[in-house]
Amino acid sequence: MIILPHHKAPDPIRHDYGWTGSAGNRLRSCARDPRQANNCHRAKQPHSFQQFGFHTDYDTPLRNLLEHFSRKPLKAAKTFAKMRGAMTPAGFRIALVTAPDLKTARRLAGKALDARLIACANFIPRVESHYRWQGKIERDSEVLMILKTTARCVAKLEKLIVAEHPYDTPEFVVLDLRDGNKRYLDWLETGCKPSGTGVNV
Repeated sequence: MIILPHHKAPDPIRHDYGWTGSAGNRLRSCARDPRQANNCHRAKQPHSFQQFGFHTDYDTPLRNLLEHFSRKPLKAAKTFAKMRGAMTPAGFRIALVTAPDLKTARRLAGKALDARLIACANFIPRVESHYRWQGKIERDSEVLMILKTTARCVAKLEKLIVAEHPYDTPEFVVLDLRDGNKRYLDWLETGCKPSGTGVNV
């Protein structure tokens, strides 16, 4: 039997990225000899990419970026991190606050809207809360407030809620808003431009 040489071009993901050590050697072997492709998945990525939270299976649209910096993996990783950060709408937050009733929730939301510390407030009534307070397990029906705001408004919003809330220790927890419709996020940012809160901050 005659074995003809294999002339198929290697997959772009297995190109030599200038890595060193056993991982780099295995990847280079895969590029030269496709018969070793089964061993490629065991090659670990270099430390310079690990410290930026990347994995071996890179996002397809950004492979060209990595190939462009094939001899400078650390520089590529930093550039990749900067681009990935630019693609997420950093700076938007969701604050969760519980109130004893709708009247209180509307009053708190109204003050936050007047101060332009939030762009929108949603209420979920009749939330049943179970918690421990002063050594006893309590159960109450509350209103959950979902407040859409920005990172720069969070500190002032917290002070306003704490100052105006009837609870001694009101709930105020903040979540990152990772993504969303661009037009909605633009509107959200426009709505959060505080001029004054009436609270010493």
